[in-house]
Amino acid sequence: TAGGPTGHGGPWPDGAAAIFPFRRRSAKQVTFISDPPYPQHPAPDCVAGHLSDVRSCTRPRSDSTVLPAIKAAELRIAKQEQVNSIDPVSWFCAPKLCPVIVGNILVYHDKSHMTLEWSRFIAPVLDNAILRTIKPPPARDPSSA
Repeated sequence: TAGGPTGHGGPWPDGAAAIFPFRRRSAKQVTFISDPPYPQHPAPDCVAGHLSDVRSCTRPRSDSTVLPAIKAAELRIAKQEQVNSIDPVSWFCAPKLCPVIVGNILVYHDKSHMTLEWSRFIAPVLDNAILRTIKPPPARDPSSA
């Protein structure tokens, strides 16, 4: 875009480089939540086709990031721009694999969007992650009160 930053690896990272400083100036606290992993196939369809063994629907963690270079650039730019960031991949994946069912919860309702049940399940984790990124306000000097 005209007047926007360039040199960050393409239009998407250049856009991140433009929006992060804007958001930081517009809000007291900004937290960027990176994309979760994608099963890259409709999870319910896969599960329905493999009811006796849903492990075949599990994807390697290394294959579960769409556009990994762009994701890495977004996280790098967020850090450069002093924007807190959260990468939720570990909430969806074990160290090497990303299942589509955890316990008795279907994680995805299509090939990229999480189910309401999974969203509710990880909500406390997201809450804690966001709270950890929030910087406390500066302490008041008791002598100035």
